[in-house]
Amino acid sequence: MLSPADFIPVLEDTKLIYKVDLHMVDVIIENYKKRKRENVGIVPVSVNLSRADFDMCDIVEEICNRVDTAEMPRELLTIEITESLIGENFAYIKEQVKRFQDLGFKVWMDDFGSGYSSLNLLQDMQFDVIKFDMQFMRQFDTNPKSRVMLAELMRMAVRLGIETVTEGVETQEQADFLCEVGCTRMQGYYFCKPISMEELMKRHKEGMNVGFEKPEEEDYHSVVSAINLYDLGSKTSEEENASRMTLDAQPAMIVESDKQSLKVIRANKAYKKVAKRYSLFGAGKKPVAISELSGKLNNAFYRAALDCEKKGQKVFVHEITDNGDIIHAFITKVAENEVKSVSAYALAIVGITPRSDKGLTFTGIARALSVDYIDIYQVDLKTGHFIEYEPDRENIDIRVKREGDDFFAASRKDAMLYIHEYDRDGFVRTFTKE
Repeated sequence: MLSPADFIPVLEDTKLIYKVDLHMVDVIIENYKKRKRENVGIVPVSVNLSRADFDMCDIVEEICNRVDTAEMPRELLTIEITESLIGENFAYIKEQVKRFQDLGFKVWMDDFGSGYSSLNLLQDMQFDVIKFDMQFMRQFDTNPKSRVMLAELMRMAVRLGIETVTEGVETQEQADFLCEVGCTRMQGYYFCKPISMEELMKRHKEGMNVGFEKPEEEDYHSVVSAINLYDLGSKTSEEENASRMTLDAQPAMIVESDKQSLKVIRANKAYKKVAKRYSLFGAGKKPVAISELSGKLNNAFYRAALDCEKKGQKVFVHEITDNGDIIHAFITKVAENEVKSVSAYALAIVGITPRSDKGLTFTGIARALSVDYIDIYQVDLKTGHFIEYEPDRENIDIRVKREGDDFFAASRKDAMLYIHEYDRDGFVRTFTKE
Protein backbone atom coordinates (compact mmCIF):
# COMPACT_ATOMS: atom_id res chain seq x y z
CA MET A 1 0.00 0.00 0.00
CA LEU A 2 1.46 3.31 -1.11
CA SER A 3 -0.23 6.44 0.17
CA PRO A 4 -1.03 9.13 -2.43
CA ALA A 5 0.55 11.64 -0.05
CA ASP A 6 3.91 9.90 -0.67
CA PHE A 7 4.05 10.27 -4.43
CA ILE A 8 1.53 12.85 -5.70
CA PRO A 9 3.41 15.91 -4.31
CA VAL A 10 6.62 14.70 -6.00
CA LEU A 11 4.85 14.23 -9.33
CA GLU A 12 3.23 17.66 -9.03
CA ASP A 13 6.52 19.36 -8.23
CA THR A 14 8.20 17.74 -11.23
CA LYS A 15 5.19 18.52 -13.51
CA LEU A 16 4.71 14.82 -14.27
CA ILE A 17 1.34 14.34 -12.60
CA TYR A 18 -0.58 14.94 -15.84
CA LYS A 19 0.95 11.72 -17.29
CA VAL A 20 -0.35 9.72 -14.33
CA ASP A 21 -3.81 11.29 -14.53
CA LEU A 22 -4.12 10.68 -18.27
CA HIS A 23 -2.90 7.12 -17.69
CA MET A 24 -5.73 6.70 -15.16
CA VAL A 25 -8.19 7.88 -17.82
CA ASP A 26 -6.82 5.19 -20.13
CA VAL A 27 -7.24 2.58 -17.38
CA ILE A 28 -10.84 3.66 -16.80
CA ILE A 29 -11.54 3.35 -20.52
CA GLU A 30 -10.04 -0.16 -20.68
CA ASN A 31 -12.06 -1.20 -17.64
CA TYR A 32 -15.19 0.19 -19.30
CA LYS A 33 -14.54 -1.95 -22.39
CA LYS A 34 -13.94 -5.04 -20.25
CA ARG A 35 -17.12 -4.54 -18.23
CA LYS A 36 -19.07 -4.03 -21.43
CA ARG A 37 -17.66 -7.23 -22.98
CA GLU A 38 -18.46 -9.29 -19.88
CA ASN A 39 -21.86 -7.66 -19.36
CA VAL A 40 -21.02 -6.22 -15.94
CA GLY A 41 -23.06 -3.21 -14.84
CA ILE A 42 -21.76 0.04 -16.33
CA VAL A 43 -21.48 2.95 -13.89
CA PRO A 44 -19.65 6.30 -14.02
CA VAL A 45 -16.08 6.33 -12.73
CA SER A 46 -14.27 9.37 -11.35
CA VAL A 47 -10.79 10.65 -12.09
CA ASN A 48 -9.11 13.26 -9.90
CA LEU A 49 -7.27 16.07 -11.63
CA SER A 50 -4.36 18.11 -10.33
CA ARG A 51 -3.61 21.79 -10.79
CA ALA A 52 -0.52 20.86 -12.79
CA ASP A 53 -2.67 19.00 -15.34
CA PHE A 54 -4.09 22.32 -16.53
CA ASP A 55 -0.60 23.85 -16.78
CA MET A 56 1.10 21.13 -18.80
CA CYS A 57 -1.54 20.41 -21.45
CA ASP A 58 -5.08 21.10 -22.58
CA ILE A 59 -6.41 18.49 -20.20
CA VAL A 60 -10.01 19.01 -21.34
CA GLU A 61 -9.17 18.22 -24.96
CA GLU A 62 -6.86 15.32 -24.04
CA ILE A 63 -9.54 13.59 -21.97
CA CYS A 64 -12.30 14.28 -24.49
CA ASN A 65 -10.25 12.83 -27.35
CA ARG A 66 -9.45 9.64 -25.40
CA VAL A 67 -13.07 9.06 -24.39
CA ASP A 68 -14.47 9.74 -27.87
CA THR A 69 -11.90 7.52 -29.56
CA ALA A 70 -12.96 4.65 -27.30
CA GLU A 71 -16.63 5.40 -28.07
CA MET A 72 -17.29 5.66 -24.37
CA PRO A 73 -20.22 7.92 -23.36
CA ARG A 74 -18.83 11.10 -21.81
CA GLU A 75 -21.23 10.97 -18.87
CA LEU A 76 -19.48 7.78 -17.72
CA LEU A 77 -16.28 9.66 -16.85
CA THR A 78 -16.62 12.04 -13.94
CA ILE A 79 -14.11 14.82 -13.32
CA GLU A 80 -13.17 15.54 -9.70
CA ILE A 81 -11.29 18.67 -8.65
CA THR A 82 -10.42 19.85 -5.17
CA GLU A 83 -11.18 23.15 -3.54
CA SER A 84 -7.46 23.98 -3.23
CA LEU A 85 -7.04 23.51 -7.00
CA ILE A 86 -9.75 26.08 -7.71
CA GLY A 87 -8.44 28.70 -5.35
CA GLU A 88 -5.12 29.14 -7.14
CA ASN A 89 -6.60 30.57 -10.34
CA PHE A 90 -10.33 30.86 -9.94
CA ALA A 91 -11.29 32.48 -13.26
CA TYR A 92 -9.25 30.03 -15.33
CA ILE A 93 -10.45 26.90 -13.51
CA LYS A 94 -14.05 28.12 -13.68
CA GLU A 95 -13.70 28.34 -17.46
CA GLN A 96 -12.25 24.80 -17.67
CA VAL A 97 -15.03 23.39 -15.48
CA LYS A 98 -17.60 24.92 -17.81
CA ARG A 99 -15.78 23.44 -20.82
CA PHE A 100 -16.01 19.97 -19.30
CA GLN A 101 -19.70 20.40 -18.51
CA ASP A 102 -20.54 21.83 -21.94
CA LEU A 103 -18.91 18.74 -23.46
CA GLY A 104 -21.13 16.42 -21.41
CA PHE A 105 -18.82 15.53 -18.51
CA LYS A 106 -20.04 15.86 -14.93
CA VAL A 107 -17.74 17.77 -12.59
CA TRP A 108 -17.59 17.08 -8.86
CA MET A 109 -16.00 19.23 -6.16
CA ASP A 110 -13.83 16.97 -4.00
CA ASP A 111 -13.04 17.45 -0.28
CA PHE A 112 -15.75 20.07 0.22
CA GLY A 113 -15.39 21.70 3.64
CA SER A 114 -11.67 21.03 4.01
CA GLY A 115 -10.73 24.65 3.23
CA TYR A 116 -12.04 28.11 3.96
CA SER A 117 -13.58 29.17 0.66
CA SER A 118 -15.97 26.28 -0.09
CA LEU A 119 -19.15 28.28 0.38
CA ASN A 120 -17.89 31.20 -1.69
CA LEU A 121 -17.05 28.83 -4.54
CA LEU A 122 -20.61 27.51 -4.67
CA GLN A 123 -21.89 31.02 -5.33
CA ASP A 124 -19.88 31.39 -8.51
CA MET A 125 -19.42 27.85 -9.86
CA GLN A 126 -22.01 25.19 -10.63
CA PHE A 127 -20.93 21.66 -9.70
CA ASP A 128 -22.94 18.54 -10.42
CA VAL A 129 -21.95 16.95 -7.12
CA ILE A 130 -20.03 18.03 -4.03
CA LYS A 131 -18.13 15.49 -1.94
CA PHE A 132 -18.03 16.23 1.77
CA ASP A 133 -14.61 15.76 3.30
CA MET A 134 -14.25 12.69 5.52
CA GLN A 135 -13.37 15.00 8.41
CA PHE A 136 -17.12 15.36 9.05
CA MET A 137 -17.41 11.60 9.66
CA ARG A 138 -14.29 11.48 11.81
CA GLN A 139 -15.95 13.91 14.21
CA PHE A 140 -19.42 12.35 13.90
CA ASP A 141 -19.35 10.62 17.30
CA THR A 142 -17.25 13.13 19.22
CA ASN A 143 -18.55 16.49 18.06
CA PRO A 144 -22.35 17.02 17.80
CA LYS A 145 -21.72 20.16 15.73
CA SER A 146 -20.52 17.94 12.90
CA ARG A 147 -24.02 16.48 12.44
CA VAL A 148 -25.69 19.88 12.53
CA MET A 149 -23.28 21.28 9.94
CA LEU A 150 -23.71 18.28 7.66
CA ALA A 151 -27.50 18.45 7.84
CA GLU A 152 -27.58 22.15 7.00
CA LEU A 153 -24.98 21.85 4.23
CA MET A 154 -26.97 18.98 2.69
CA ARG A 155 -30.11 21.12 2.70
CA MET A 156 -28.22 24.02 1.12
CA ALA A 157 -26.84 21.76 -1.61
CA VAL A 158 -30.30 20.47 -2.50
CA ARG A 159 -31.64 24.04 -2.68
CA LEU A 160 -28.83 24.86 -5.10
CA GLY A 161 -29.63 21.82 -7.25
CA ILE A 162 -26.39 20.00 -6.37
CA GLU A 163 -26.15 16.33 -5.42
CA THR A 164 -23.96 15.18 -2.55
CA VAL A 165 -21.47 12.46 -1.61
CA THR A 166 -20.05 11.95 1.87
CA GLU A 167 -16.64 10.33 2.29
CA GLY A 168 -15.46 8.20 5.19
CA VAL A 169 -18.72 6.41 6.06
CA GLU A 170 -17.77 3.55 8.37
CA THR A 171 -20.80 2.69 10.55
CA GLN A 172 -24.50 1.90 10.23
CA GLU A 173 -25.34 4.92 12.41
CA GLN A 174 -23.48 7.25 10.05
CA ALA A 175 -25.18 5.77 6.99
CA ASP A 176 -28.64 6.02 8.61
CA PHE A 177 -28.08 9.66 9.54
CA LEU A 178 -26.93 10.58 6.04
CA CYS A 179 -30.00 8.87 4.55
CA GLU A 180 -32.24 10.91 6.85
CA VAL A 181 -30.73 14.28 5.90
CA GLY A 182 -30.79 13.65 2.15
CA CYS A 183 -27.24 12.65 1.20
CA THR A 184 -27.64 11.11 -2.25
CA ARG A 185 -24.46 9.01 -2.26
CA MET A 186 -21.98 7.63 0.25
CA GLN A 187 -18.44 6.31 0.17
CA GLY A 188 -16.49 4.46 2.83
CA TYR A 189 -15.34 1.24 4.47
CA TYR A 190 -18.87 0.57 5.75
CA PHE A 191 -19.71 -0.50 2.19
CA CYS A 192 -16.37 -1.79 0.93
CA LYS A 193 -12.65 -1.15 1.08
CA PRO A 194 -10.90 -0.29 -2.20
CA ILE A 195 -10.47 -3.41 -4.34
CA SER A 196 -8.80 -4.18 -7.64
CA MET A 197 -10.60 -4.57 -10.94
CA GLU A 198 -9.77 -8.28 -10.84
CA GLU A 199 -11.42 -8.65 -7.45
CA LEU A 200 -14.44 -6.70 -8.68
CA MET A 201 -14.88 -9.05 -11.66
CA LYS A 202 -14.42 -12.09 -9.40
CA ARG A 203 -17.15 -10.86 -7.06
CA HIS A 204 -19.45 -10.30 -9.99
CA LYS A 205 -18.96 -13.84 -11.30
CA GLU A 206 -19.55 -15.28 -7.83
CA GLY A 207 -22.70 -13.19 -7.34
CA MET A 208 -21.24 -11.18 -4.45
CA ASN A 209 -21.90 -7.71 -5.86
CA VAL A 210 -24.73 -5.59 -4.50
CA GLY A 211 -25.93 -4.78 -8.00
CA PHE A 212 -25.87 -1.76 -10.27
CA GLU A 213 -28.33 1.06 -10.71
CA LYS A 214 -29.93 1.26 -14.14
CA PRO A 215 -29.06 4.54 -15.90
CA GLU A 216 -32.72 5.25 -16.68
CA GLU A 217 -33.48 5.10 -12.95
CA GLU A 218 -30.78 7.55 -11.93
CA ASP A 219 -33.00 10.64 -11.90
CA TYR A 220 -35.64 8.89 -9.81
CA HIS A 221 -33.17 7.68 -7.19
CA SER A 222 -31.49 11.09 -7.10
CA VAL A 223 -34.79 12.78 -6.25
CA VAL A 224 -35.84 10.21 -3.65
CA SER A 225 -32.49 10.05 -1.87
CA ALA A 226 -32.11 13.84 -1.75
CA ILE A 227 -35.25 14.33 0.32
CA ASN A 228 -34.38 15.61 3.77
CA LEU A 229 -36.72 13.86 6.21
CA TYR A 230 -36.48 16.89 8.51
CA ASP A 231 -37.44 19.25 5.69
CA LEU A 232 -39.91 17.62 3.31
CA GLY A 233 -40.19 20.82 1.32
CA SER A 234 -36.55 20.68 0.31
CA LYS A 235 -37.10 18.96 -3.03
CA THR A 236 -39.79 17.51 -5.27
CA SER A 237 -39.55 15.71 -8.57
CA GLU A 238 -41.28 18.54 -10.43
CA GLU A 239 -38.78 21.19 -9.44
CA GLU A 240 -36.08 22.43 -11.75
CA ASN A 241 -32.71 23.61 -10.51
CA ALA A 242 -33.63 27.29 -10.65
CA SER A 243 -36.88 26.87 -8.76
CA ARG A 244 -35.16 24.91 -5.99
CA MET A 245 -33.43 28.07 -4.87
CA THR A 246 -36.16 28.94 -2.42
CA LEU A 247 -36.10 29.33 1.33
CA ASP A 248 -39.70 28.20 1.81
CA ALA A 249 -40.62 24.70 2.82
CA GLN A 250 -44.01 24.13 4.44
CA PRO A 251 -46.21 27.17 5.14
CA ALA A 252 -45.09 28.52 8.49
CA MET A 253 -45.44 31.61 10.64
CA ILE A 254 -44.55 32.93 14.09
CA VAL A 255 -47.50 34.16 16.15
CA GLU A 256 -47.18 36.39 19.18
CA SER A 257 -49.90 36.32 21.83
CA ASP A 258 -50.60 38.37 24.96
CA LYS A 259 -53.70 36.24 25.69
CA GLN A 260 -55.86 39.15 24.52
CA SER A 261 -54.74 39.45 20.92
CA LEU A 262 -52.74 37.69 18.22
CA LYS A 263 -50.11 39.08 15.88
CA VAL A 264 -48.18 37.36 13.12
CA ILE A 265 -44.64 38.65 13.46
CA ARG A 266 -42.99 36.42 10.82
CA ALA A 267 -44.27 34.32 7.94
CA ASN A 268 -42.69 32.64 4.93
CA LYS A 269 -43.93 32.99 1.36
CA ALA A 270 -45.69 29.64 1.42
CA TYR A 271 -47.78 30.73 4.40
CA LYS A 272 -48.59 34.08 2.80
CA LYS A 273 -49.99 32.26 -0.24
CA VAL A 274 -52.24 30.15 1.99
CA ALA A 275 -53.22 33.22 4.03
CA LYS A 276 -54.28 35.04 0.89
CA ARG A 277 -56.26 32.08 -0.40
CA TYR A 278 -58.19 31.58 2.84
CA SER A 279 -58.33 35.23 3.94
CA LEU A 280 -56.16 34.72 7.00
CA PHE A 281 -54.42 37.66 8.62
CA GLY A 282 -50.84 38.01 7.43
CA ALA A 283 -47.43 39.14 8.62
CA GLY A 284 -46.87 42.75 9.56
CA LYS A 285 -50.48 43.56 10.44
CA LYS A 286 -51.64 45.09 13.68
CA PRO A 287 -52.63 42.80 16.56
CA VAL A 288 -56.07 41.27 16.10
CA ALA A 289 -58.31 41.03 19.17
CA ILE A 290 -59.37 37.52 20.11
CA SER A 291 -62.98 38.68 20.17
CA GLU A 292 -62.69 39.63 16.49
CA LEU A 293 -61.56 36.12 15.61
CA SER A 294 -64.59 34.30 16.95
CA GLY A 295 -65.56 31.56 14.52
CA LYS A 296 -62.63 32.17 12.19
CA LEU A 297 -59.74 29.90 11.39
CA ASN A 298 -57.28 31.99 13.37
CA ASN A 299 -59.31 31.43 16.51
CA ALA A 300 -58.52 27.72 16.24
CA PHE A 301 -54.85 28.66 16.13
CA TYR A 302 -55.29 30.70 19.27
CA ARG A 303 -57.02 27.84 21.11
CA ALA A 304 -54.22 25.53 20.00
CA ALA A 305 -51.70 28.04 21.39
CA LEU A 306 -53.48 27.95 24.75
CA ASP A 307 -53.42 24.14 24.71
CA CYS A 308 -49.74 24.26 23.79
CA GLU A 309 -49.09 26.55 26.76
CA LYS A 310 -51.06 24.30 29.09
CA LYS A 311 -49.66 20.94 27.95
CA GLY A 312 -46.12 22.12 27.31
CA GLN A 313 -45.91 20.25 24.03
CA LYS A 314 -46.73 20.47 20.33
CA VAL A 315 -50.46 20.63 19.52
CA PHE A 316 -52.09 19.60 16.25
CA VAL A 317 -54.92 21.61 14.71
CA HIS A 318 -57.51 20.45 12.17
CA GLU A 319 -59.73 23.37 11.16
CA ILE A 320 -62.42 23.67 8.51
CA THR A 321 -62.33 26.82 6.39
CA ASP A 322 -65.21 28.84 5.00
CA ASN A 323 -65.16 26.93 1.70
CA GLY A 324 -65.04 23.48 3.31
CA ASP A 325 -61.30 22.74 2.99
CA ILE A 326 -59.65 21.44 6.13
CA ILE A 327 -56.28 22.86 7.18
CA HIS A 328 -54.00 20.55 9.17
CA ALA A 329 -51.32 22.28 11.20
CA PHE A 330 -49.27 22.04 14.37
CA ILE A 331 -48.24 24.75 16.77
CA THR A 332 -45.45 24.77 19.33
CA LYS A 333 -44.22 27.37 21.80
CA VAL A 334 -40.80 28.73 20.94
CA ALA A 335 -40.17 31.62 23.35
CA GLU A 336 -41.59 33.73 26.15
CA ASN A 337 -41.02 37.44 26.72
CA GLU A 338 -41.52 38.03 30.44
CA VAL A 339 -40.82 41.75 30.08
CA LYS A 340 -43.80 42.30 27.78
CA SER A 341 -45.79 39.28 28.99
CA VAL A 342 -46.09 37.81 25.51
CA SER A 343 -45.36 34.36 24.13
CA ALA A 344 -44.28 33.34 20.66
CA TYR A 345 -45.54 30.25 18.88
CA ALA A 346 -44.41 28.62 15.65
CA LEU A 347 -47.21 27.32 13.47
CA ALA A 348 -46.66 25.12 10.44
CA ILE A 349 -49.32 23.95 8.00
CA VAL A 350 -48.61 20.33 7.14
CA GLY A 351 -51.46 19.77 4.70
CA ILE A 352 -54.81 20.88 3.32
CA THR A 353 -57.64 18.41 2.64
CA PRO A 354 -59.96 19.69 -0.11
CA ARG A 355 -63.66 19.62 0.62
CA SER A 356 -65.64 16.63 -0.60
CA ASP A 357 -67.60 16.72 -3.86
CA LYS A 358 -70.79 17.39 -1.92
CA GLY A 359 -69.13 20.24 -0.10
CA LEU A 360 -70.17 18.72 3.26
CA THR A 361 -68.14 17.28 6.11
CA PHE A 362 -69.24 15.89 9.44
CA THR A 363 -67.20 18.56 11.22
CA GLY A 364 -68.82 21.36 9.23
CA ILE A 365 -72.36 20.06 9.78
CA ALA A 366 -71.79 19.42 13.47
CA ARG A 367 -70.45 22.92 14.03
CA ALA A 368 -73.41 24.45 12.27
CA LEU A 369 -75.81 22.39 14.41
CA SER A 370 -73.94 23.23 17.62
CA VAL A 371 -75.28 26.79 17.46
CA ASP A 372 -78.87 25.58 18.00
CA TYR A 373 -78.64 22.27 19.88
CA ILE A 374 -77.57 21.27 23.39
CA ASP A 375 -76.05 17.87 22.54
CA ILE A 376 -75.29 16.12 19.26
CA TYR A 377 -74.96 12.34 18.88
CA GLN A 378 -73.19 10.40 16.15
CA VAL A 379 -74.73 6.92 16.20
CA ASP A 380 -73.96 3.66 14.41
CA LEU A 381 -77.46 2.16 14.19
CA LYS A 382 -76.08 -1.31 13.44
CA THR A 383 -73.97 -1.62 16.56
CA GLY A 384 -75.45 1.01 18.85
CA HIS A 385 -72.03 2.63 19.35
CA PHE A 386 -72.29 6.40 19.82
CA ILE A 387 -70.27 9.56 20.41
CA GLU A 388 -71.88 12.46 22.22
CA TYR A 389 -70.70 15.98 21.42
CA GLU A 390 -71.44 19.15 23.31
CA PRO A 391 -71.18 22.66 21.86
CA ASP A 392 -68.40 25.09 22.69
CA ARG A 393 -70.40 28.20 21.87
CA GLU A 394 -67.67 30.61 22.84
CA ASN A 395 -65.48 29.28 20.05
CA ILE A 396 -68.29 28.02 17.78
CA ASP A 397 -66.90 24.53 17.98
CA ILE A 398 -67.80 21.12 19.39
CA ARG A 399 -66.01 18.76 21.74
CA VAL A 400 -66.48 15.10 22.67
CA LYS A 401 -68.50 14.69 25.88
CA ARG A 402 -68.71 10.90 26.13
CA GLU A 403 -68.69 7.67 24.16
CA GLY A 404 -70.69 4.44 24.60
CA ASP A 405 -71.77 1.12 23.10
CA ASP A 406 -75.60 1.19 23.52
CA PHE A 407 -77.11 4.49 22.46
CA PHE A 408 -80.76 3.67 23.23
CA ALA A 409 -79.99 2.24 26.69
CA ALA A 410 -77.98 5.38 27.46
CA SER A 411 -80.88 7.51 26.22
CA ARG A 412 -83.30 5.76 28.60
CA LYS A 413 -80.95 6.47 31.52
CA ASP A 414 -80.63 10.10 30.43
CA ALA A 415 -84.42 10.37 30.32
CA MET A 416 -84.57 9.64 34.04
CA LEU A 417 -82.17 12.51 34.72
CA TYR A 418 -83.09 15.21 32.23
CA ILE A 419 -86.73 14.77 31.13
CA HIS A 420 -89.68 15.95 33.22
CA GLU A 421 -91.49 13.07 34.90
CA TYR A 422 -94.72 13.75 32.98
CA ASP A 423 -92.86 13.26 29.66
CA ARG A 424 -90.55 10.32 30.48
CA ASP A 425 -92.88 7.41 29.64
CA GLY A 426 -93.78 8.84 26.25
CA PHE A 427 -90.14 9.45 25.40
CA VAL A 428 -88.96 5.98 26.45
CA ARG A 429 -91.86 4.31 24.62
CA THR A 430 -91.29 6.10 21.30
CA PHE A 431 -87.53 6.72 21.23
CA THR A 432 -86.40 3.29 20.01
CA LYS A 433 -84.16 2.01 17.23
CA GLU A 434 -87.24 1.21 15.13
